[in-house]
Amino acid sequence: MATFDDLVFDKGIEGIMHHGASIYFPNGYGASVIFGELINVNCEHPFELAVLKKENDGVWVICYDSPLTDDVINNLTPDMVTELLQKIEAL
Repeated sequence: MATFDDLVFDKGIEGIMHHGASIYFPNGYGASVIFGELINVNCEHPFELAVLKKENDGVWVICYDSPLTDDVINNLTPDMVTELLQKIEAL
C-alpha cells in the first residue's frame, strides 16, 4: 500500500510558492498532494490532497465525485495523507 514516503515532491517552479507530488494507481484513481505558501493549510497540517481520476483519453483530472470526497482535502499531516492514499488505492 502507498504511503506518504512514496511521494516525490518537485522542487517548485519559480514564482509558484508550492511543491507538489502525484501518484497513480492501477484502479484508475490517483492523488495530487501539495504544500506551500499559497494553499489553504496551516503549519501543523501543511498538506492538501486532491483525488485524481484517469479519463478515457488517458488524462488525469481532479475527481470531484469520488467515493471519498467531492473536493480537495486541506490541512493534512503526513499520516493523514498516507491514510487517504491507501483509501484511494483500495477504491
